[in-house]
Amino acid sequence: NLKPSRIEDLIAMNALYRPGPKKMIDDFIDRKYSRKKIEYLHPKLEPILEETYGIIVYQEQVMRIVSDLGGFSLAEADLMRRAMSKKKKEVMMEQKAFFVEGCIKNEIDKKIASTIFDLIEKFAEYGFNKSHSAAYALIAFQTAYLKAHYPAEFMSANLTSELTNLSRVMVLMEECRKLGLTIIPPNINYSIANFTPLDEKTIAFGMAAIKNVGSNAINNIVHVREENGEFSGLFELVQKVDLRLVNKKVLENLAMAGALDSLKGNRSQLFNSVEIAIEFGQNVQTGAKNKNQIGLFDNGDTAMNESIKEPPLPDIPDWDINEKLKKERELLGLYISGHPLDPYKAIISFYTSKFSKENDPEKAAIQQSKTIRICGQITEVRTLFDRKQQKMAFVKLEDFNNSYEAIVFGSVFPKCEEYLKPDAIVFMQGTLNSDPDDNLIKIVVESVYDADDAPEKFTESILLHVNREKLDEELLHQLKMTIKSSPGKNRLVFDFGFNGEGKLRLWASKTGITMTAATLKQLCALLGEDNVKIKLTGSQ
Repeated sequence: NLKPSRIEDLIAMNALYRPGPKKMIDDFIDRKYSRKKIEYLHPKLEPILEETYGIIVYQEQVMRIVSDLGGFSLAEADLMRRAMSKKKKEVMMEQKAFFVEGCIKNEIDKKIASTIFDLIEKFAEYGFNKSHSAAYALIAFQTAYLKAHYPAEFMSANLTSELTNLSRVMVLMEECRKLGLTIIPPNINYSIANFTPLDEKTIAFGMAAIKNVGSNAINNIVHVREENGEFSGLFELVQKVDLRLVNKKVLENLAMAGALDSLKGNRSQLFNSVEIAIEFGQNVQTGAKNKNQIGLFDNGDTAMNESIKEPPLPDIPDWDINEKLKKERELLGLYISGHPLDPYKAIISFYTSKFSKENDPEKAAIQQSKTIRICGQITEVRTLFDRKQQKMAFVKLEDFNNSYEAIVFGSVFPKCEEYLKPDAIVFMQGTLNSDPDDNLIKIVVESVYDADDAPEKFTESILLHVNREKLDEELLHQLKMTIKSSPGKNRLVFDFGFNGEGKLRLWASKTGITMTAATLKQLCALLGEDNVKIKLTGSQ
């Protein structure tokens, strides 16, 4: 709303945007754009308050007012500033008498002087000093400029500064996503220790984030790469790096984190080749050191000078995606090349409660109803016995944005025990037991299901919107086959859009559907997720 046009505007907003003075923000903006008249109680106030449109914003302005109008020395004005900041009323009353007396000596009306001091006293509730605000505003201006014009570089620097703070890294990665930036896994052929921008839209994860891969090993890999170019294979890598630094543990962790993905072979092959690769590398490096050492009776054509043959990678299959992601999380603390919940994005989108950090009607409804539904991956299960010697559990799970702690009481536990396993992806219904703004959202569990079963359990009806420009025989055929493959009792409704000329809504009177995870996925693929609406059981 302010649309700042000069650095002084930013400095003022930095001082105003805090609990006490926020009520002055609208007045400040209206005065800047002449929607409200700027008035001064006395002409001597104008040079002091002109830059803030007649509003007292800074402690320094108060010091100038009491000095220029009340005749205070700067030392006396500073004493008053301290009294204001500590809200010492008795001192302020004493200072008021001195101020009014000084104003009278400067030919300022007593009543006006008293009114000016009352304004000063009101300001004392929230006063901020300009020297601090200027420093903060300048940094805000610089960082906003960098974020706007160099987002990849700016976010790389931010991520690097929080490298050891996993929760902050996750927040910043989400911010990168909103900015249209892609963060790719660490890789020995383009990563360095820190997060680094590869182009305007891409950031490479820093290798320093990988557990048990020290800075000496990273620096050696980067140094060799800069001197010799990118590595093509594991056996080339071990010939060139210092194997005292880039040892077995380092190479295994690089493989599990996906940092060797640009080399020949899959992750499983690379991981299982580390030991033989190190032995090969040591032999090559030893041979290189000794190639100029010729025995007295050698003819110069000994086996020592022959090249050592590179062993083949083992013929074994790659790890499946869940195994890869599990190892990534173990080494990086988070998933980077994917997420175990990716196949369940539609289920999470349509069937779970939303926990927004902003005040919105949906969050208010959650708080009011207390009933929530979540879909996530279990990260921890802790079982114990209650007072009745019934088995119960505390379960921690996560989705893309939130962490949860689910309490499963003894009366519920036997019905859902089979689902409560680490790494399992489950769908839970329960009652809210904490504020949705908490970092860890607590719920009391009523029921637990396999995540794939949620659509069938909680769908009442389905509304499908079909745009005219996409409506053709092929789409109708695909829709028909999808619906016929999953018959059931869920009501089916169609909205047909006609180029902005209105909608035609049709209820399928003879055809129902059973919404399964596979059917939901197919409908979203055919029409787009935004064109599929689901009314949940129990919803209004």
